[in-house]
Amino acid sequence: MTLLLRYINLGTENLTDHKKIETVRLFNTLALVGVSIHLAVFLIIVSLGINHHGLFNLLFAAWLSLIPYFNFRQKFRNAVLCGNLVFSPMVIALAYAYSGAQYIEDFLFIGMALSFFSYKKPRPLILFTFLNFLTYVFILVARHNQWFPQM
Repeated sequence: MTLLLRYINLGTENLTDHKKIETVRLFNTLALVGVSIHLAVFLIIVSLGINHHGLFNLLFAAWLSLIPYFNFRQKFRNAVLCGNLVFSPMVIALAYAYSGAQYIEDFLFIGMALSFFSYKKPRPLILFTFLNFLTYVFILVARHNQWFPQM
């Protein structure tokens, strides 16, 4: 089995429920993609000498690396919580770092889809959907009031 497949399957060794296995694989894959993107952007930004923006990307790369760690430790709820908790702050930080770039709030729909895929119980589903909605409203208000720095 290749290294990539071994990484994606972290935490699935003792699972028998096919849906749970697919959920763990999805979160591991999303974490890998997220970490890769944030590390690449961090390296590009640091090489250009724009250090304060790179810190956002490094922070989120570190946070997203917790997802496969929790999956490996069979703490699936913690992994799902990490995946859902990161989206709203990440979108706000990226909106700030990139001067309120248009359409950055579209990433919140990924967070909402992740919430619907992750939770069956209404309480966490409503909580994370509401958190993404508040983030969306905040970005719209911040853009309208020009709270983001201009590039």
